[in-house]
Amino acid sequence: MSVHGRFAAFIALFGALGALNATGADNMTANRGAADSSDPYLWLEEVHGEKPLAWVKAQNAKSTAILQADPDYQKDYDAILKVMDATAFALARENRMPIIVFSILEPGAIKAVLGGTARATVVE
Repeated sequence: MSVHGRFAAFIALFGALGALNATGADNMTANRGAADSSDPYLWLEEVHGEKPLAWVKAQNAKSTAILQADPDYQKDYDAILKVMDATAFALARENRMPIIVFSILEPGAIKAVLGGTARATVVE
């Protein structure tokens, strides 16, 4: 299965699991904000907690390994990035927003861009 197929399957599965519980009842709105101690995944709501972050890191590693095992991974990844870049440029131009190109790898780069002190290029 290609990366596109894996992403589509994941999104479909994630959406289905998020909206319905095991009995098929709508669980998203009924229990929103409720502190239900019977929920075995309640601990994941502590988004900055050490245990949830470790769990997410482990799940990301599993997913990355599966995706990168696909022989078409790099080709599909590059194609997806091109679409995302083209979309970002089109939206910025349509909304007359500046397109600022900079290295996100430099520490503090985003803060510097927002503060107007970054080494960056503005695309007109």
